[in-house]
Amino acid sequence: VTGLCPSVLRASAMLSFLVLGNSFSRNTHIINSLSLSAFLLLLFNPLLIKDVGFQLSYSAVLGIVLFNPYIQKLFESKYRFLNWIWSLTSVTLAAQISTFPLCLFYFH
Repeated sequence: VTGLCPSVLRASAMLSFLVLGNSFSRNTHIINSLSLSAFLLLLFNPLLIKDVGFQLSYSAVLGIVLFNPYIQKLFESKYRFLNWIWSLTSVTLAAQISTFPLCLFYFH
């Protein structure tokens, strides 16, 4: 897994922790997996903290975890197709809300 971009490292580390937790029949919390993966990646390469991809990847996932449940509740339809479309839209909005400050900072 070495030499890959930070978003791939984050995804593989988080997936490994979730699978490991489930294999021991433990309840895993996504924020704990996110924090542990960031800690271990920064432990091995502290310069990743300056990488824009690292910052955007972690802030997007954190935003999805924190904001998506609230955004999801804003709209509910009796049609499954509209609920599916809104579900995709709410995930997108949550990721954009959380990465917006970093995008403004780095890309003006």
